Amino acid sequence: MRKLIKTLFLCMISMFFSSTTVAQATINDEKMAKIINQIKLVDAMAWDVAATILEEEKQKITAEAVLKFCARSSKYTSIFLTDQKLMQLATEKIEEQEKKKKTLLPQTDVLIFIQSTMSHVRAFQFGMVGGYDGAYNNPIMQAEKNKTCDEMELEVNSWIAISDISKGRDAFQRKDYQIALEEFSRLAEQGNLEAQFNLGYMYDYGVGVKQNDSQALKWYRLSATQGNVNAQLNLGIMYDAKSQRGIYNNVEAVRWFRMAAEQGDAQAQLNLGLMYDNGLGVEKNYSEAIKWWRMAAEQGDVIAQTNLGNKYYAGQGVNRDYEKALTWYRLAAEKGDAVAQYNLSVIYSDNFQDYAESIKWCRLAAEKGHVQAQLKFGVLYANGQGVAQNYRLAYKWFYIAGLNGNNNGIKNGVILAKIIAHEDVLSAQKSAREWLEKHK
Repeated sequence: MRKLIKTLFLCMISMFFSSTTVAQATINDEKMAKIINQIKLVDAMAWDVAATILEEEKQKITAEAVLKFCARSSKYTSIFLTDQKLMQLATEKIEEQEKKKKTLLPQTDVLIFIQSTMSHVRAFQFGMVGGYDGAYNNPIMQAEKNKTCDEMELEVNSWIAISDISKGRDAFQRKDYQIALEEFSRLAEQGNLEAQFNLGYMYDYGVGVKQNDSQALKWYRLSATQGNVNAQLNLGIMYDAKSQRGIYNNVEAVRWFRMAAEQGDAQAQLNLGLMYDNGLGVEKNYSEAIKWWRMAAEQGDVIAQTNLGNKYYAGQGVNRDYEKALTWYRLAAEKGDAVAQYNLSVIYSDNFQDYAESIKWCRLAAEKGHVQAQLKFGVLYANGQGVAQNYRLAYKWFYIAGLNGNNNGIKNGVILAKIIAHEDVLSAQKSAREWLEKHK
């Protein structure tokens, strides 16, 4: 099996907050842009009105701003913006704040109001018929009406809140790991799934902190249970017996690989296929392995493509089909995968007797350091298959394969050394050493 690679998911902007209440505050430019963009995406008629109002009021979201949004939007937009229930919500919020003698509305309340409006928009955009009453009473709308304030707040946060995780992410990228650790730790404790993943990564690899498997598992798990696919993948890798970390648990590895794979992660699909192929944590099942590899292969994963080629070549879990094997090998080979290039060379020579194609792909794999390809390259030169017969070049590649630990390369070199001139042997050995030095 190949080494599984872990990835640091620092490039994606998190779209989730913790469920804690957002403090009374102004909306900054970044959050304002997000609000405006959401409104613009949902209803083209309303966005310019909402944008104008929100832009005017971004430093102080007042009760009056909410009323302006309702009143001015209703002049331009569909009936959903004149919903009496929404107007009542806005009025109640205003009255509540007036009773408390506060001018500003908590940011959370305003965002919940906007989300309520967007819920109505979604109901209409699903193509409901029967007018306003029909839309309002359909199951989608009923589900929206039944949401609690906490549920609405979470959805609002997922729509329009931009996490301040960028401070930690920027610090990590400039290798200021102390600041990154502080920011990720603070946000991770609040439930931010990206911060939890990044914190797990730091403990996993000992970046800015002492390496700690227990802490890595803790933070990966918290992030993974919130659906972070990268955390799910890395949990699977940590539990995979191949990690040799002393914490392996193949059943747990399969569990987390499956979660990530079901979210469409190609590496998790590849890894889950490997678990099925080898019977690790699950009963060996070639059909299941092929199923997951196919998903990964269709996303362009070269290892999965090569593995599929192997199964079709061997007729393992599928009917033997050299044409399909060739197709999958070629897809991976064209992306530069040396194993696929070697396998493609083999299938062209052994099953299609196309030695020109065979030597083409063999050369590419051999030059990437694939030892079996180096041996085969020597054989093709020795036999004059797809290329003019050349014992000196054959000896060179046998010698390279031998120096790379291939016993057949050594044996073939010994045989050729008895056939070709001594000076050719010395010349080929020198050329081989120079090639190896160049390709270290």
